[in-house]
Formats: sequence, C-alpha cells, structure tokens
Amino acid sequence: MIDIKNAVKAVHQYLESIQSLMGNPLNNLRLEEVELSDDNNF
Repeated sequence: MIDIKNAVKAVHQYLESIQSLMGNPLNNLRLEEVELSDDNNF
C-alpha cells in the first residue's frame, strides 16, 4: 500500500516528466480527493 504523501509525490514527478507534452506549465497542482477502500487496504 502507498500512503497519500508518496502517492502525491509520485504523481507530481510523473506530471513534471510529461509537462513538455502538455504545452502549458503546471501551476497550483492540488489534491482533490482521497478515499479509503471499504476493506481499509487501499
């Protein structure tokens, strides 16, 4: 299982790596929502 902090870091690194493909700079990235699975594993 990955915690929220590491998940956000991974997404941020990924988006930075494809930023040149998107054509616009990525500013003010924010986490919109986090849900815990019913079995509390994810």
